[in-house]
Amino acid sequence: MWHDAWHIVSVRTEEYKYIWDNKKPDQPRLYDLQIDPNEQHNISANAPQIQAELHGHIEARIADIVKTQPEFTPVGPEMDEDMLRRLRDLGYIE
Repeated sequence: MWHDAWHIVSVRTEEYKYIWDNKKPDQPRLYDLQIDPNEQHNISANAPQIQAELHGHIEARIADIVKTQPEFTPVGPEMDEDMLRRLRDLGYIE
C-alpha cells in the first residue's frame, strides 16, 4: 500500500514475510512462514540479520518509487493584467 504520506511495504520469500509501516518504522513485522504460516508470531526482534536483509529490499524499492515519480509542479491560476492590477490595488501582491 503506497500513499505519499503513509505506506506499508512487504517483502515475501518462500521462508519469510517482512512488513514495514513508515508510520511505525520501529515496529517491523517478520514471520517465519515455514513454522508460522498464519503469521501469528512476530520474530523480528529475534532475527535482526534477516530483518535487515529484507528491509534492504524495501529501501531499494522505495528509492525506485521516488526516482520514477513524476515531478509535480503546482499550477496557479492564470491572471491577466487587469487581475494583477486589481490585486496590487488591494495590497495582495507587489
